[in-house]
Amino acid sequence: MNEKKNDREMLLKETLTLIDKYGVTAYEIEQNTDLTAVGVQKIINGETLKPQKRTLDSITNYINKKYLGIGNDSNIINYLEIDGIKISISVIENYVVNNEEVFMKKKGFKNMIELRVAKKLLELVNNPEKIKEFLKN
Repeated sequence: MNEKKNDREMLLKETLTLIDKYGVTAYEIEQNTDLTAVGVQKIINGETLKPQKRTLDSITNYINKKYLGIGNDSNIINYLEIDGIKISISVIENYVVNNEEVFMKKKGFKNMIELRVAKKLLELVNNPEKIKEFLKN
């Protein structure tokens, strides 16, 4: 029971982090899920302290799909588990971003980033409209 509580607390924290990071509004979530803006706003404001897992899943699934391009619900992973310790993906992301110089010294990581940058550049060079869209973000 305690593990389920911790999972839900972690999911709540992850959900609020995503909402804040991408500036998602309760209205936007209402328009794209089966949730109400009032209910979502209560979660954002902290009035609802223990939202249902289904509600949090619905919010994170929408944000992951729209802002991160992650497909269906079964592919979404909000945390990494190592030896029984769960680490939020957003915590890992923040760690990598805050330690970029260290990671860029690692050959595998550097190659992965450079390959993705090269692919993105090719995509943008071939489509001026995508350049405008990319620069907006």
